[in-house]
Amino acid sequence: LTSGFKLYENISFGFTAKFLYESLLSDEAEGFGFDLGLHATDVVQNLNVGFSIRNLGSVGKLRNEKTELPVDLRLGASYKVPLESIESDLLLISGFQKYSALDNSHIHAAGELIYSEFVSFRFGYVTGYDTRDISAGIGIYWQQFNFDYAFTNFSFDFGSAHTISVMYSFN
Repeated sequence: LTSGFKLYENISFGFTAKFLYESLLSDEAEGFGFDLGLHATDVVQNLNVGFSIRNLGSVGKLRNEKTELPVDLRLGASYKVPLESIESDLLLISGFQKYSALDNSHIHAAGELIYSEFVSFRFGYVTGYDTRDISAGIGIYWQQFNFDYAFTNFSFDFGSAHTISVMYSFN
């Protein structure tokens, strides 16, 4: 169950409540999890920032051992550079991710060139993962539909991933 609302003119808050169920053979465990997030637009002109904490909550014991939820802290920012001479916008995105129970953290950086509010070209880079770092993609916007494709190459002979998504916006 997810919802969000504006706290102030440029600050939004969102939350998710999750019912969690886990089973292994004849053993079962249940619990609840919660996600919270804040998003601020135009902190300075064209700069947006956001923060979220995910997987707060707990799950009961599965046989003799309690499952610990991987609490996930994220901080991100985006900056839009208008390129009026070519009817485009360049969106620069960065983020930091840290799972509280692990020693490693991840830095995410991406760029998206949006041409004429119709097509976008994307490139991303992440740190701190053993099997991936670079990804690329394309998006097409048509009326209230978004069609997206992303390609991620993996190391250690894991191959590559092709992700396709379709989104409809109710405006």
